[in-house]
Amino acid sequence: MPGGYTGKILRVNLTNKSTSTIPTEKYEEYGGGHGMGSAIFFDLVGEQLPFEAFDPRNLIIMMAHPFAGTFMPGSGRCEVQGLGPMLYPVEWFAHSNFGGRFTAQLKYAGWDGIVVEGASDEPVWINIINDKAAIENAGSLWGLDIMEAQEEIWRRVTPGAKFGEWLELGDRYTTQRPAVLCVGPAGENQARIACLVHDAGNGAGQGGFGAVFGSKKLKAISVIGTGSVAISDPKALMDARLWYRQ
Repeated sequence: MPGGYTGKILRVNLTNKSTSTIPTEKYEEYGGGHGMGSAIFFDLVGEQLPFEAFDPRNLIIMMAHPFAGTFMPGSGRCEVQGLGPMLYPVEWFAHSNFGGRFTAQLKYAGWDGIVVEGASDEPVWINIINDKAAIENAGSLWGLDIMEAQEEIWRRVTPGAKFGEWLELGDRYTTQRPAVLCVGPAGENQARIACLVHDAGNGAGQGGFGAVFGSKKLKAISVIGTGSVAISDPKALMDARLWYRQ
């Protein structure tokens, strides 16, 4: 993981139910979640603009940054980009962000970010376990509020797991449950103020990106990883953290 990057970004097409990767190296010069996500957005759809936020061509991008997965202050933020329906009637490029465990789990799973494009014809959720990503049916999740949806996804991805206990995933172990970013009924019904919510209260509240999830029939993105973020000089990083705190 040179420079804090895993080297790859997950690209998910909900229209044809396919996944692929984007090399992070192409966007490293833009530095951090907002810069990299913005560059990806305009690279992939810039020539097709203008179109509306609920158009399947709209992307919703969730990016981590080099310090994600470490103990640096602010390292848990996740940047979200795309056309924002909250900006109606001019639904232009917007961005928001949220905190919590999501970016750390992305890095531990081996990803620097996620790009979602297209739109499904039925409710789905994205299930990421380390380097594997699957598009799952979310019919029974549709209509649930954010906590109900997260709890059901935890049961599906890590059945029988108890909080704080070791869980076996492949040939590795973790004490974490999946980090789930999801929408509730407001997002499903494309309310222009709908948020994206992760865990108990980490939310991306600007832009109306919950409604973009709804327009794509995307209920949630779940990610869990058993990797780590290598630190070249742990003592220097800890010294910097303590200096910042003081």
